[in-house]
Amino acid sequence: MTVRENEQRSAAALSSLIATLQAHPATAVDVSEHYSYRVVWSPDEQAFKGTVDEMPTLCWLAGEHTAALAGIRNRAREAVAEAVDGGRPPPEAFCSLGASRDPASVERPGLAEVVPVLVPVELYARLAASAREQQVEPHLLAISRLAGSREVALTELSERAAGRKRR
Repeated sequence: MTVRENEQRSAAALSSLIATLQAHPATAVDVSEHYSYRVVWSPDEQAFKGTVDEMPTLCWLAGEHTAALAGIRNRAREAVAEAVDGGRPPPEAFCSLGASRDPASVERPGLAEVVPVLVPVELYARLAASAREQQVEPHLLAISRLAGSREVALTELSERAAGRKRR
């Protein structure tokens, strides 16, 4: 996608969001205003990297910290507008969730049992951020921490799961 096409898409998404907010000012809320944003230095990219916890696939690279934050906030607004335009609900802000509703209910082949755990949203947000930094899924990091380890040993977890399956 060219820069011009990207700018046109961004402008259309923002126009749609503005129209929604103007049409329903009392009820329409830009949920991206309640999202959790983070900016870190990325040595690989040699730039500041802005991310949003509620949309882990989004990021924004910039030469300055404030530009990365502004960029990821704008990109999150665009993503919310695109979701609304497509008839999909945007991701709910972590702060509006009472607790993690589905922390481990997905069945995982090779793992013993699923133990649902309700986690305060603030704790889950920190867990998700730590998991992203370690490039693992939050449930694996939670399992590792429950076992008393500060870091996830993915190979150890998968070897244990495979060993249980063979027995």
